[in-house]
Amino acid sequence: MKRIIVTGCAGFIGSSVSKELLVQGHSVLGIDNLSPYYNINIKKSNVFDLKSSKKFFFLEKDINYLTVQDLGSQKWDLCIHLAATPGVLPSLNREKEYHENNVKGTSKLLAILNQAGIKKIIFASSSSVYKANGVKLFQENENETAPLSPYGYTKLKGESLIKDYHKKFGFDVLILRLFSVYGPKLRPDLALFKFATSILENKPITVYGDGSSQRDYTNIKDVIKGILSAIHLMVENDSVQDTINIGNGNPIKLNVLIELIEKELKVTAKINYIESKAAEMQFTGADISKAKSILSYKPDVDIKEGISDFIQWFQENRKTYDS
Repeated sequence: MKRIIVTGCAGFIGSSVSKELLVQGHSVLGIDNLSPYYNINIKKSNVFDLKSSKKFFFLEKDINYLTVQDLGSQKWDLCIHLAATPGVLPSLNREKEYHENNVKGTSKLLAILNQAGIKKIIFASSSSVYKANGVKLFQENENETAPLSPYGYTKLKGESLIKDYHKKFGFDVLILRLFSVYGPKLRPDLALFKFATSILENKPITVYGDGSSQRDYTNIKDVIKGILSAIHLMVENDSVQDTINIGNGNPIKLNVLIELIEKELKVTAKINYIESKAAEMQFTGADISKAKSILSYKPDVDIKEGISDFIQWFQENRKTYDS
């Protein structure tokens, strides 16, 4: 069993990954500043659930102020870096904040890990690093990147910093570009959660464009599998350095997503179509052939099953998520 640091452990992906690591018997040091980006009580609840395990240790701290001493006397094997200020559209008016948290924070974390002799890191990047290219599935080539938003830029810069630590200090690094992750414990600020809430309350939902934009929705169960495979690859090998897409590989149109939500809720949506924003990609889709080859990754949850599972969770838990 390994000792694993998880930054951003109180968030949607971080808490889900941490829980699975604990189930498998690993020890987890969860780091999170419990920022009020959305309802802080949700994050506190996620941490509370994780604390039921004796192998979970929690540090409430901003990674910009992390010290070697914060990591304690235990020897940690690797770090899964999920902490970030998320969101494409919110980043358009908050460039400095996003740079401070996502770029400087990553730089600080890397320096502390280096001092502590922890030289294995898995970095959660994003499909937002890619450039618009019609309806072609994104491959992990450098010439495919050209972020449309400050958020995407900070993720790409984070990738660059991590690659530098591989070159300069011999870090083993895996960069996982995650695509539109969804599922139980989804953040309430994300479109799927907002759509379900508005449809259930018979309120109109806002759609940018005509609803034909496509996203590669990837279920949290599959994302966790991808991360677990990345951990296995990293602990079993040295001199690891790669960038890998973690997606479903089957993008769907936004209108189709809305129809699936309507079907599960048995309510017809009221939709307001408005002009799309420049920073919004019209298509995101992951070429996952590399993930299949290197990580033996195979997404198992199709969108219909995933939305059904999410809506069931949503109906049981949405009131506790009211902010």
